[in-house]
Amino acid sequence: ADRLRLGGLLHDIGKVAVPERVLHKPDKLTEDEFRQVMTHPVVGWEICRRLRSAQPVLDVIRWHHERFDGSGYPDGLAGEAIPRPARILSVADALDALTSERPYRASLSVADGLELLRDETRRGKWDVSVLAALDRLHDRGEADPRRAGQL
Repeated sequence: ADRLRLGGLLHDIGKVAVPERVLHKPDKLTEDEFRQVMTHPVVGWEICRRLRSAQPVLDVIRWHHERFDGSGYPDGLAGEAIPRPARILSVADALDALTSERPYRASLSVADGLELLRDETRRGKWDVSVLAALDRLHDRGEADPRRAGQL
């Protein structure tokens, strides 16, 4: 839990290298802009790899955008090749993104976000066991990212 908490805090640190105009763009990103965003896991890994305190979460920082079906980035890892903490954080990060207001779309409810993640899991994007754990948290009323730390 401590490792995931630290990984959750640091996973997007590489976004410091992405121009703010790109991060906060209200429209769809161009291919070039998306390539800029895609650099943030490696940049974050580079920033943190020399820090002793960040050693336990380097895998989470680098691979939180990898997808179970191999469609993610930066290294195109798939399945069990993605460390479990990175698989867990990727699903949590996806739910947080879906349930947060964005300049280019309204937020979804937790229930609607979970339904979208379930559909994507059926298509192979997410680890089935991680989504099942998230569903169990939801059943207990503990899956709302907006309430993190309040339970």
